[in-house]
Amino acid sequence: MPKPLLTKEVTVEEAKARLDDLIGEVQEQDVEVVVKQADRPVARIVRPLSAREEARRRFAARADELARRFADVPARDLETMIDRAVTEVRAQRRKGRLGA
Repeated sequence: MPKPLLTKEVTVEEAKARLDDLIGEVQEQDVEVVVKQADRPVARIVRPLSAREEARRRFAARADELARRFADVPARDLETMIDRAVTEVRAQRRKGRLGA
C-alpha cells in the first residue's frame, strides 16, 4: 500500500475546528492527518481504502510473526493450544469478564 504523500499533525481542538478542511485534504491531496492530544496520537484521518489496506497489512504482518514464532511447534500441538485459548476466552466472556 502506498503511503500518503504527507502526514499532517493537528491537535484535537484544531481537528474539531477544521474537520471539513482536513477531510478535504485527505480526499484531494492524499494527506494523512494525525490528531494529537497532549502530544500523543489519539486518532488518524485517512482515506477509507487506505485504512482498510493498512489493516490488512497489519494483519498479514502479525500472521507472519506468529508463523515464525511457532514454526517449530507441530501443527497438532498448535491446534490444541489455539483450541484451549479459544475455550478459555469464551468461558471468560460467559462469566462477563471480557467484552464481546
